[in-house]
Amino acid sequence: MADYKLLVLERAVPGREAELDRWLDVHLRELVREAPPLMSAQRFRSVDAATGDRPPHSELVVCDWRADDLADSWARHLDALNAGVAAGTYTPISDALDRTTSLHWLFQAVGPRLQK
Repeated sequence: MADYKLLVLERAVPGREAELDRWLDVHLRELVREAPPLMSAQRFRSVDAATGDRPPHSELVVCDWRADDLADSWARHLDALNAGVAAGTYTPISDALDRTTSLHWLFQAVGPRLQK
């Protein structure tokens, strides 16, 4: 079994931020509960800071993903998500999500985690 990080960058359709916020809270809980490769998920929101450029996405979700075969687990996840929406196991994807800008990236660690 290999461990990965799934990074998801999203933003709301303008004026629908609160609706996206509510949907993400529900959706991530459903995924952590029901999606076998998804071990954990945590949301982050961009902030104004003098440390760098403001990103075009307001929402970042960082998930721990575990799989033997990454491509197969991703394909099975998408199939299960679509079937779950059809069956009512998952809340349908909110139209408050700007799907034209949503990004999903998977990364695998290449070195140890450094900590204090």
